[in-house]
Amino acid sequence: MDFAKKGFETLEDMAKERSLNLKVLDFIRQLSFDKSLAAKDTSYKISKSLIKSTFNVTYTTVRKTIENLIKDDLLITDDKDEFRINTEFAYFLGIVIGTSHIKVSLVNFAFEYMDKNSINSIFEKHKVGRIFDDEGQMVFENKLTGKIEKYIFENELDEFGFCIKTPDNLDDTSKILIDVLEIFTTAAKNGFRLMSIGIAFPGAVDIENRKVVNCYNLSFLNAFCMRNILTKDIKEALELLNIDIFFEHNSKSAAIGEKFYLYKNDSQFKKSKNIITLFLSTGFSSALILDNKIFRGANNLSGEIGHLQMIDFPEKGKINESCTCGKDKCVELYVRNEIFEMTLDNYKNMDIKVLEEKLISSEEKKQKLAIVIAKLINDTSALINPDLVILTGKISRFYEYISVNIKNKLDEISLPFIKDNYNICTSSLCHYSPSVGAAISSYYQCLKEDIVWYDVK
Repeated sequence: MDFAKKGFETLEDMAKERSLNLKVLDFIRQLSFDKSLAAKDTSYKISKSLIKSTFNVTYTTVRKTIENLIKDDLLITDDKDEFRINTEFAYFLGIVIGTSHIKVSLVNFAFEYMDKNSINSIFEKHKVGRIFDDEGQMVFENKLTGKIEKYIFENELDEFGFCIKTPDNLDDTSKILIDVLEIFTTAAKNGFRLMSIGIAFPGAVDIENRKVVNCYNLSFLNAFCMRNILTKDIKEALELLNIDIFFEHNSKSAAIGEKFYLYKNDSQFKKSKNIITLFLSTGFSSALILDNKIFRGANNLSGEIGHLQMIDFPEKGKINESCTCGKDKCVELYVRNEIFEMTLDNYKNMDIKVLEEKLISSEEKKQKLAIVIAKLINDTSALINPDLVILTGKISRFYEYISVNIKNKLDEISLPFIKDNYNICTSSLCHYSPSVGAAISSYYQCLKEDIVWYDVK
């Protein structure tokens, strides 16, 4: 085991044994997400009685479990007998390839995202180079290889990571991914404790075989797989460091990120166990968390809500094009054509501020979008009876302008005993929920563990 990976085998052994230690570690991590704690101070006095009652074990077992986690450097304790997650034990890299932007987030062992200054500090510490220069320009500077790459840096939300405009072809997209992987694996060679990498994609994603089955809105990603990004150098680095790459579906990774950050932000909805997320990017997708577990369906293909057919779609659309799936009445086509009146290329390349201005300038557009979102909320909630609906992606930016319209439409079309039992909130991670979630998902895939959230008493 390479020195940069020292200690990770402890987690792998726990996972193989289905160890109580690993479950308690997850529980402590979940409880450590508290809004009242500063981002860099995740200490949190966690009641041992709470662990005892949750896992139905004795105080002796709880004490031994905590001692083992501290001994393995997974928890840190202090003189007051408080313990907390060792945030620097491991890091996880999350990348999402969106139709308009590639977003990158780095998450520590407590599943806290790192802002761009923290990422720069990590690279400086490990003598790799930097990712942003003094003017904020994105620069991948690899001191070991002498390689420098510059990209257009587009990011209003520096706290979550960074993003680059998605190219319109496979070669350039692969090159960006290779550059990102190269600089992070170079840091890992210098002692940075990178444990796993998650890459999320839109469309149909086979996570078992790590392959994109079909991606309508970025057709050049069809059949995308590991060989598209594993150069000889990256492959050797990953093998040397025992770092693995895992694939994920973008809306499911968004749901994973959103669920964890309900705890971090001490949300009033953090006890929600059945959640629908609606994610609007260029396309429309959704994900479900049922009884505190992510729902994947038979082949991880659930959530393609954007291709539900609109019964009242106009006979002739304002923009003469069909959906990328070949149908002509899809929800996401309606949003592009009838509400924003744009072709696919124009819509996915349009700045979010322009779309926002276009929406708020027209009462008709606001009403139409509200009707679409209300119908999706109503249809999905009638099926699964959620306690929470999370609106993320572009919807989280638009919601303040159409929330009243959505509520009025739901009052009109919903069964009261369904509607009165769920809440609606917007994303706390905005467009970065898929990249944060992909990083977190990679940890669980690495350990071959299902993601399970615990009830917070």
